[in-house]
Amino acid sequence: MESKTVQITPKPGEQKFQYAGFWIRFLACILDWVVLGIIGYILFGNEVTRIESGSISVRYTGWKNIIPFLYVLLFWLWLSATPGKLICRIKIIEIDGSKLSWQKALIRMFSYIPSALALFIGFIWAGFDSKKQAWHDKIAKTYVVKK
Repeated sequence: MESKTVQITPKPGEQKFQYAGFWIRFLACILDWVVLGIIGYILFGNEVTRIESGSISVRYTGWKNIIPFLYVLLFWLWLSATPGKLICRIKIIEIDGSKLSWQKALIRMFSYIPSALALFIGFIWAGFDSKKQAWHDKIAKTYVVKK
């Protein structure tokens, strides 16, 4: 699968971008899960936080969902890429070439749901799409490009 270079309505002085394909994005994802695994182990170890009220003990694992959500969202907003994407030298941009806005970041984040629910075909789609967009990229109108 070859990479394509595209002119994405650049601002004055900007360059052309090259789409990032499936495998480099997959590697970035693996790197991010390693980082999140380390963060989770440091914060929680092997224990689940317990909330106790009288004789009722509730196992609370919500933080294990909130932390990855915030990790991804905040890095997207700050650097247009998670640490895994930064290591792989790729970033997320809007279709006009601008930095990812918080609205597009939220749309992209929640668009992971249909991408995953359809047996992850929404993610795999990036390997076959001419612009290397996964379903969540298409929904949010974003590209993942090489730096």
